[in-house]
Amino acid sequence: MKIKNTLISMALMMFSLNGFAAGSTKTCEYKVSGMTCASCATTLKIGVKKLDGIESVKASSDKGNAIISFDSTKTDEKKVKAAIDKTGYEATLKQCKV
Repeated sequence: MKIKNTLISMALMMFSLNGFAAGSTKTCEYKVSGMTCASCATTLKIGVKKLDGIESVKASSDKGNAIISFDSTKTDEKKVKAAIDKTGYEATLKQCKV
């Protein structure tokens, strides 16, 4: 019984920590110039994912954009833009949502 209670307590702790982390997630959309093909989008994804705090990267050469979710306690919009620019494309911040 003691093990069962410990496991339940651990599960609740993990759930509450995940809930806390989700509160610091920010999703931003960037207009990206210079992407012409699917491999360009892949290059951007790989480059941006190197940045600490990145949770997801969706890039589209067809739409000319990137939608990036990140932990705002570890990085910010300017660092994400710089990471995109470092891959060889030019990013302009369109909007962010918390």
